[in-house]
Amino acid sequence: ASLPLRPAASMILIARGPEVRVLWVRRSEVNPFLGGFHSFPGGRLAKEDGPADGGPSARELAMIRCAVRETFEETGLLVGVGGIAPDPATLRDLRRQVLDGKAEFWPGIERLGMALESSAFQLSGRWITPHFSRARFDTMFFVCEMDGTPAPDVWPGELDFAEWIEPARALSLWAEDRV
Repeated sequence: ASLPLRPAASMILIARGPEVRVLWVRRSEVNPFLGGFHSFPGGRLAKEDGPADGGPSARELAMIRCAVRETFEETGLLVGVGGIAPDPATLRDLRRQVLDGKAEFWPGIERLGMALESSAFQLSGRWITPHFSRARFDTMFFVCEMDGTPAPDVWPGELDFAEWIEPARALSLWAEDRV
């Protein structure tokens, strides 16, 4: 029998500048799902992101919120959120509390006077893991363009690293079977 599908979302961050770059991450070898693989930041839907079954527009909004939260948890990058950004120490503290299970991301963002700007995201696709996979996800992918390439801050655990890379370089590494 096939495993149940878990709703998930991923963020494709594109930095425009002299060269176009995308942010990709490498999943830790010990990660039970696709350990050692490169991917875009993302993960499973949490209750605080909203309902996955409230109709197409409610689902898309919940999945955007999921992608934003997961990107912040995994890379420390806060994207698609409007308002005056707090100092880096405040954001690091919120991230630590969220990762330690002592706070939820969205209430923390609201307390800081910030809010989601859903117009910053473009739905770019959906991927459902194959039926033979050891975990099954129904993942929506969102594109968000950024100015510049802010440094990601990956904390050891789920991921090994994150980096900005030219898409042609990423494809070349994949074609050479190096990623």
